[in-house]
Amino acid sequence: QPEDIMVCVGDARDDAAVQATMRYFAETVRGFGSERIGLTSANRRVIPLTRDYQYAAARFADQAALTSNVSYVDYAPTVSDILALCLTGFPDFGSAAPQRRSLIYVGPAALPDDPAPALFSDTAVRALARDGAVQVNAISTGAGLPAELAEATGGRAYPATTDVGARLAEIRRNQPPPVPAADGAAAYASETPDPAVLAALVAIAAVLLMPVVIRR
Repeated sequence: QPEDIMVCVGDARDDAAVQATMRYFAETVRGFGSERIGLTSANRRVIPLTRDYQYAAARFADQAALTSNVSYVDYAPTVSDILALCLTGFPDFGSAAPQRRSLIYVGPAALPDDPAPALFSDTAVRALARDGAVQVNAISTGAGLPAELAEATGGRAYPATTDVGARLAEIRRNQPPPVPAADGAAAYASETPDPAVLAALVAIAAVLLMPVVIRR
């Protein structure tokens, strides 16, 4: 059955766990079959979900494209915001889909405290994962929302200090259960989101980018 996989990076590209994750998928994505793969960082959609494995492998290998330097006024991103941005990369992210969905988060369990407001609460992110039937997996430093979501959604959670490549292989073996097809219909994943989903994604991106004042 088709599966959508969103790799969600919440740390800098020079982090050892992030580097190991990027290398792992740059090497393994070429062997995928029916899966779609995507990559989202803290402030950009690096790879929208795709079956172009050659393109995806090249993007995973190019770690320089992972993030942009962004400064904000009256906004401080949190891990909840990063997870929400990753979850909204699934088409029709607000509801269950006919294909399996897996999110793999790599990064800190929490970002440094900042008095500025964030966009998403932990409760809102839990609702997104639940309503979208997304299996969340986490390789993170410390306990927090990523590991809690992994436990609640049937995923795996590991500390970032372990052998990241081996842990990613275990996560991939623990795939989400097959999604029953409605009325015997075959499961189908369109390659491109429909207009309503695109409009929702554009709206969320606009909210995320609204506080930007400096981009280097």
